[in-house]
Amino acid sequence: MEFIDLKAQYRALQGEIDANIQRILAGAHFIGGEEVAEFEEKLAAYVRVPIELSTQQIDDLQKAIHGPSPIVYITSSDSVATLLHAIRPVPGAREWFLHGAAVTIHPRCAERLREAGFVHVEITGTLDERVREHIVSNLLRLT
Repeated sequence: MEFIDLKAQYRALQGEIDANIQRILAGAHFIGGEEVAEFEEKLAAYVRVPIELSTQQIDDLQKAIHGPSPIVYITSSDSVATLLHAIRPVPGAREWFLHGAAVTIHPRCAERLREAGFVHVEITGTLDERVREHIVSNLLRLT
């Protein structure tokens, strides 16, 4: 007994699937490569695996923490924990982020940011222009 008609689903996407398989075979990147990196990134986001910074990103963050604290735009409560998990390998990074500005569109996110120790938290609207205005005003405050 078939619960899902996989053949019909394949037929609907056959052109796209076959073209991608041919592209991968032609490139001969079966281990690693752009497709694998993209898949891993999307899968990690889907299952909410904590982000691990690359060596280059850690180096960049180590340099950045000597400058002004950042403005972060947080769109979900989960992303607060994800951010703090990702920066944990860099001494001083947490404090650097916490003294920056956090802009969010939801009161629950704002509450989570404050619980995490962010000093300056602003709730903004969902319109791009309002978000931009809040970010610009925080840039002026931090400089």
